[in-house]
Amino acid sequence: MKLFEAFVPRVSIKAGLSLRSGTSPRLGKSTTISATVSPNFAGFKATLQLVKAARRGIYTVLRSKYSSTKTLSSSSTASWTFKPTVKGTYLVRIYFAGGTRYYSDGTLAGSNSGFDYKVPHVPNDSRVVKVVVK
Repeated sequence: MKLFEAFVPRVSIKAGLSLRSGTSPRLGKSTTISATVSPNFAGFKATLQLVKAARRGIYTVLRSKYSSTKTLSSSSTASWTFKPTVKGTYLVRIYFAGGTRYYSDGTLAGSNSGFDYKVPHVPNDSRVVKVVVK
């Protein structure tokens, strides 16, 4: 039997000021949605996804022109400009596919940690943010 070790990265989502203050963006106006993945995964990809609720806590990813993938910056962040062209309620989240960049002691690959293998970080996604466009 082989023991498997993996880490789960944290994916945070933050919506623009108009969404945080409880107001809804007007049709034709844009808002910024940003994400942070930790630990740092600079150079890896994160995807903005539109989803629909299948049942409590379970979401289905929708095919959408608003979904797009960005490369995480040196600070492991990315941001999207979200400007819907149709009124309605949108459910948005950020998906990170994971990767192998760190050793099991948390040191960055390539450093002298004494470990000979990188531990995988499994995929994870952020909480879902509701955007109501009026």
